[in-house]
Amino acid sequence: MASDKPEIPIDFLAVPQLKDLSNLKQWKRSVRQHATYHDLNAFFDGTAEEPKLVPEREQYYRKRVHAMVIMTSSIQHVEEQLEAAGWKSETENDPKVLWDLILVALPKFAEPAVPKLFDELINASQEPGVTLHAFNSRFHYLADRLTDLDVELPTKAKLLLMMKAIKSRYPQWHNFLERDFEKGSIT
Repeated sequence: MASDKPEIPIDFLAVPQLKDLSNLKQWKRSVRQHATYHDLNAFFDGTAEEPKLVPEREQYYRKRVHAMVIMTSSIQHVEEQLEAAGWKSETENDPKVLWDLILVALPKFAEPAVPKLFDELINASQEPGVTLHAFNSRFHYLADRLTDLDVELPTKAKLLLMMKAIKSRYPQWHNFLERDFEKGSIT
């Protein structure tokens, strides 16, 4: 049976070193691409089940180790933070445990602190010279960071903050949005 994988292995495209929150998104994407290529996604999403039969179990353990190696080979810069958050680097062998810990613990170690993020979000405004796209990206980054730090704002609160932020630059648009918000036609 012909393989649908390329003749040239893509293993040479190493997962970038996870430095901190600044490259977490890039790191996650790269890890998941490797997991997809090597058929390891079940170890990251928690759906991998240990087989009962020995031959399948051996392959299961090889794949599980491979999933761990993909991550552990790229987290040297954050190992101390992960260990402080409870990771047992010498004994933990479950890729899902490490994956979840990275996604939860790393944002908690990152600066700035919750009050600063919250203050920037509630006082956000689209300044002259800043594109609407750049403003929108920053706004959602702040909201997502707060969610990562267990301070999730309701969707309607985020909409109201976004509308407030664009009011001075786009007053007509703001009025339309406000009307639609009151009618419940925007979410």
